[in-house]
Amino acid sequence: MIRSSILTLLLAIAFPATADTPVPAHAQFFESLARLCDSRFEGRVEFPEDPGEAFRGKPLVAHIADCRPDVIRIPFHVGEDRSRTWILRRVSGGGLELKHDHRHADGTPDEVTMYGGATRAPGTPLSQSFPADAHTAKLIPAAATNEWFLALSEDGTRLTYALERHGKPRFRATLTQSERASGPLSAQELKFQGTWKGGYTIVIEGREFCADTQPGEWYEGYIVIRTDEEPAQLDFVILVQSDQPNGNTSRGIFYWDGETVVVRAPTPGKPRPKDFTRDEEDEPTVLLRLRHDGKAQYPATHCLGETP
Repeated sequence: MIRSSILTLLLAIAFPATADTPVPAHAQFFESLARLCDSRFEGRVEFPEDPGEAFRGKPLVAHIADCRPDVIRIPFHVGEDRSRTWILRRVSGGGLELKHDHRHADGTPDEVTMYGGATRAPGTPLSQSFPADAHTAKLIPAAATNEWFLALSEDGTRLTYALERHGKPRFRATLTQSERASGPLSAQELKFQGTWKGGYTIVIEGREFCADTQPGEWYEGYIVIRTDEEPAQLDFVILVQSDQPNGNTSRGIFYWDGETVVVRAPTPGKPRPKDFTRDEEDEPTVLLRLRHDGKAQYPATHCLGETP
């Protein structure tokens, strides 16, 4: 009995309670991504200004699609190109590994695939870096000094993917968590299709929109409609503003007045208005009376003046 008590005491001294032991930053980052499983993040290239033909003008979508205890797979779509998947994996020693899986349309591996690297520094719970490994240096000699970065905003609504080479920025995209609905368009969404004019010109095609607000200023993104609220809500989720990546949302309200839709929308990022009245102390808002002006004159993914 005494021997058992001594053994228990020695174990308690050697292995104290771990309730307060901090979780390593690598593990916190992995778990934060895993909690976002099935989330979609959308955006555009931020850097360089001209990213080349493969990325130029194309929407980017990262879908945290497959989350397992030690592996997270994130398909990364560039326009209609579905060939890329990021694979984030726990590795022995507590670090993380990021690989880029490139495949042809038939699912067979590309000749250049599974490049990337593993963490060497602790990083933070919101950001991790992945210097190129030996496999990458052999597969793509020019990428031997590559270092990839993944980062989450504190609220988990923005995901940044970046690349440096020789310590200098080479690529960066910040993607915003998508509220975009899927499936067939609802009756309200169908009613909003086409070109609308009334102070602004707004083109809506599917769930995508483009708004021309004043000379030289335009917004591009997608809409979210909620009619189970009072008043009904119309959100403009902005992915691009005048050729610059954005991530804000103008959370508006609307009602139908015959064939005219009346929309009150705040400055992007500001609170949703409660009603359609306005006084001077309100946050800046616009009150639009939009009338239908025919079918979409061009795809809403190409803003006014860009594609005739």
